[in-house]
Formats: sequence, structure tokens, C-alpha cells
Amino acid sequence: MSTTKPVEGLYTFKEYLTYDDGTDKRYELEDGILLEMPPASDLHETSKFFLRLFLS
Repeated sequence: MSTTKPVEGLYTFKEYLTYDDGTDKRYELEDGILLEMPPASDLHETSKFFLRLFLS
């Protein structure tokens, strides 16, 4: 499992909602700190595919 990398600075929830660094990276807000979320695993992506197929 990869570790999360913090983005410098403290952010409000409103700033978090509008934050865009120009990449496809996803972030979570924890105590005012933006943490880069690791990409989804292959198993997760496969599960999403089959769930969409099954539920549509």
C-alpha cells in the first residue's frame, strides 16, 4: 500500500471543494491538510467494471 503525500498549506472545506492542480490526482482533506490518495488497485478497477456491468 502506498503512503499519502500532503500538499503544502492548510485548506478550508470550501477551498478543498474547488481545489484543482491540473492533474487527475484525487485528494482527501484531513484536519485542513490535503492528502493525495493512492490510485485504485487493479482489483478495485475490475470490481467497479463488473458492478457497472451487472447493475446496468
